[in-house]
Amino acid sequence: VFDQMPERSVVSWTALLSGYSQKGYSEEALMVFSAMHWAGVNANQYTYGSALRACTSLMCSNRGKQIQGCIQKGRFAENLFLQSALVDLHSKCGKMEDACYVFESMSERDVVSWNAMIGGYAVQGFAGDAFRMFRSMLRGGMIPDSFTLGNVLKASIQGSYLMKVSQIHA
Repeated sequence: VFDQMPERSVVSWTALLSGYSQKGYSEEALMVFSAMHWAGVNANQYTYGSALRACTSLMCSNRGKQIQGCIQKGRFAENLFLQSALVDLHSKCGKMEDACYVFESMSERDVVSWNAMIGGYAVQGFAGDAFRMFRSMLRGGMIPDSFTLGNVLKASIQGSYLMKVSQIHA
């Protein structure tokens, strides 16, 4: 259908890109993103979000950084959805300094952005930092969700924190 379209808009490009990304065809999604760019179509927040999801799935931090540059140059630099996706990308790729930079530069944070940081620290083996972020989240009045609690549990399973959890339940 896409190939038969006489004119392709950002909506049609993004639908194709998002479809590939959601179904796990991340490399194909990024090829569509590149083709869209070369066709001269400007991306929107949904396009960038789907491209970042593909980068995260592929653990492709270099490509994610390129997309981050496009986001920051455009009108989406303050977009909460995209900033959270960038935190998630960097943290899952083991680039916690980059994740922290994006997180700290956010003018607004939601539970998704907090979860990206807490989960990133937990996955990367920084349990103490995950707990520190969780406490900061609570002090800031943010209400945790099931993903937050799952991330805290992941952090708890590591090393001496498992002992602390078992002492709480004893």
